[in-house]
Amino acid sequence: MLRSGASYESYEPMAMLSNALNVGNTVFGDAHEAVASFASGGIDVDFDATVFAHVGVFLVLLIVLKPLLFDPMLALFEERERRTIGTTGAARALDDAAENARIQVETQMAAARAQGAEARAALRQSAAKEEASILSKAREEVEAITTRGRAANLLATQQAHAALLGEAGELAFLVASNALGRKVGS
Repeated sequence: MLRSGASYESYEPMAMLSNALNVGNTVFGDAHEAVASFASGGIDVDFDATVFAHVGVFLVLLIVLKPLLFDPMLALFEERERRTIGTTGAARALDDAAENARIQVETQMAAARAQGAEARAALRQSAAKEEASILSKAREEVEAITTRGRAANLLATQQAHAALLGEAGELAFLVASNALGRKVGS
């Protein structure tokens, strides 16, 4: 894409990029050479008395720190685990007890409802019998009142009929006397 006769330096951005790449190659090239020389040489490990000194210090620290630090920490962890498991077990036991109590309450409630239904049915039966007895007595009283009323009506009717018959004779003589213009009968 270069014009004929043009060089990279004439394009300023291209020149900057080229310079940066050249600088980068020298820096990275030096680091690469250092790593390559280090890898090719291997690692030198000196096994001398300091290794035994380090192991000795480690063992002394282990012996000293075990009763002072590790055992109390392990005991603390075990106690925490025991309490956690114990609390979980206690919570389960409480849940079971609550469930048993709920079942017992529901059973007692069902029994109480059944007893209440039986008592209600007995009271209804008793009330129905009492109602029937009261209605029967009321019917008997009404029937007695009606019978007395009918007898009184019959007696009153007979008395009225007898009175009307007596008056009918007198009215007959009076009508006949008026019609004939003279006094008739006795």
